[in-house]
Amino acid sequence: MREKTEDTGVNGDEGMKKEGWLCPLCGTYHSERLGVCESCGYDRSADCSRFPTLVPIEVKTTEKEERFTVAGLDGTVITGIRKGKEIVGPLVQRDSRGNVFTCRWKDGNWNGQGKYAYADGSVLTGRWERGKVAGDGRIAYLNGTVYEGEIENFLPQGNGSIRFPGGAVLNGSFLAGGPVGDVDISFPSGGSYRGCWNKGLNGKGVFMHLFCPDIFGIIYSGNWVNSLPFDSDAALTVYDSSPGDGYEYCGGIKQGNLSGSGRIYTVKNGLKSFLADDFWMESKRCNSMKSPETEKQIRKAEKMLQKALAYIEKTVRLAV
Repeated sequence: MREKTEDTGVNGDEGMKKEGWLCPLCGTYHSERLGVCESCGYDRSADCSRFPTLVPIEVKTTEKEERFTVAGLDGTVITGIRKGKEIVGPLVQRDSRGNVFTCRWKDGNWNGQGKYAYADGSVLTGRWERGKVAGDGRIAYLNGTVYEGEIENFLPQGNGSIRFPGGAVLNGSFLAGGPVGDVDISFPSGGSYRGCWNKGLNGKGVFMHLFCPDIFGIIYSGNWVNSLPFDSDAALTVYDSSPGDGYEYCGGIKQGNLSGSGRIYTVKNGLKSFLADDFWMESKRCNSMKSPETEKQIRKAEKMLQKALAYIEKTVRLAV
């Protein structure tokens, strides 16, 4: 095999037809099929899948810093700056889909802080070790949602948090890009949620908010569908002016209204007393009137309960 010098590199296909290979980063020719580039540290055997077969290129050695470009047959283009055979600063890799990856190259692989800008506008930033995101990172999605936490295979995986455009913050465990198990959500208005998350509030969960406008406190415990309370046996408590004083409803709730069979209790100093047992359709009772005094209490309770449901819907829908 004819020896190739560092200055001339490979011209045409002569060198590529034999056992040698051309380093895609610095252009040094190597007579062995596999190995590590002695000039820049590129590890062909460990990372050849990231850089496909490249077209032959002319490489010239210079003592000055110069920009170079390497084009792959699949449309990938890598650009960077070298001085002699050393890589200076980060490399930029653009693929045929429009994704752009910027990261430092060290010891034959992507090692250091990097940024992966997707063609759709999303951006992943983090630290790469041997070609993979290592530890915590940040993903800013096009719709304004931001994830911060552990990342694996370019997806949220492990412990992390999501900040939604509406201001709510979700903390939990992630698997293959999505939350798993129970999550904790804090809302910008001050409320909180603890429970299931499946593309929204779907499943069992508890919403709690103290010091709400016009209501001292709200606690809802039950099922959720599309981020709304939806349960045949939910528990909704509203506190009027102080903790432990107010009303509790146990029964059906549907699409932001009391719906189905249910009971209302008065709560005083944390102790419950039965007030009404009735059937509701869109928060309107279907049974006969009670005594005037009892009716007055029931209407007050209904008004507070309905206000609490409207507040929950507004708080959750605006934030997530």
